[in-house]
Amino acid sequence: MEKRGLQPFLRRCKSLVGVGHHSFFKDKNGKIRIAFHSHKSTKEVSPREMHIANVKFFKSVNGEPDILKIDTTEIIHCKIIEP
Repeated sequence: MEKRGLQPFLRRCKSLVGVGHHSFFKDKNGKIRIAFHSHKSTKEVSPREMHIANVKFFKSVNGEPDILKIDTTEIIHCKIIEP
């Protein structure tokens, strides 16, 4: 088995730092999305912040598997509301 050169999958997105622990899901319209967290800032880890973004598949060359990429044009910042 060979590790692909596109690792890690989730890395710095725009100005977000410390991104990780992602999960994929389909929204009510069937679009694939990714939920992930980021650090609060470059100086503070906590509290972490949640984000949601769209993902897209791009055809790969030479018969390799398609490439999944995060669409960084619209990253939704989720706000947690305490009850």
